Amino acid sequence: MSAILLAAFALYAPAARLMSFNDDATQVGELIGITPLTIFENRYAPYSLVFGHYRPLGYLPWVMIEEWFGWYIPALLHMLNVWVHVLTSALVAALAIQVARLFKLPKLGLAAIAAAMFAFLPLSFQAVLWSAAVVHAQVTMFGLAATWAYLVLPERGRRRAAGWAGVAALLLATCLSHEQGPNFGLFVVWAEVMRATATRTRLKPSAFVLFGLAAAYFLTYRLFLVTDWTSGHSLLLEGSFAELPAKLAYHLQNLMIWPAAILELWKDR
Repeated sequence: MSAILLAAFALYAPAARLMSFNDDATQVGELIGITPLTIFENRYAPYSLVFGHYRPLGYLPWVMIEEWFGWYIPALLHMLNVWVHVLTSALVAALAIQVARLFKLPKLGLAAIAAAMFAFLPLSFQAVLWSAAVVHAQVTMFGLAATWAYLVLPERGRRRAAGWAGVAALLLATCLSHEQGPNFGLFVVWAEVMRATATRTRLKPSAFVLFGLAAAYFLTYRLFLVTDWTSGHSLLLEGSFAELPAKLAYHLQNLMIWPAAILELWKDR
């Protein structure tokens, strides 16, 4: 398992050589003047903090890098994505081990296959190489951590209560990382269904309570937080047919940037 994680790190670590690209500069512009405390405020002028979304925990590491090193250094921003991706790959393996243990399957084999598929999936390069996409890698990391933590909860006692609080905290971190974070409430329900199926016991209500809390956050976000996404002005969600060329041009730009970035990383090897 360590070999898979080390290989994933070796594959993506050269991303530290990349400069900022795509809308990284836009994100930096939105974060200038933001502190580790004010990032949790809800602002709209006309965008809420980072390009029209409320993702305070998602970009908190960027703010911490600026606090500690004086600027949003591209190499550090890129390495942040690499470490998050490697850690998430380890969480995929940990989840696979727990599921294999429940159903009495080969643990290490299943974990190795799952971790390798996630770590080296070709589609992962966008979330890893594009530093501003850290929110997507981070929401996955926290969401899978919440799911794993639920699977390893003790059956009863004080440790279960403390563990339940830990799962709730991880799920909240997931929601604060990205507006789609509440979807991981369904992962917790999935974990409970796996546990009940394997042990042939009744479903416990705790998973559904956690799902309800995640759903409540989603409703609160949509109804009360002022963001470009909830205002109906998001270019990705609203707009006329006249905006389609701009949207297509944006995605064509992505198609050109990612292969060029990969070739740049490996041209001297």
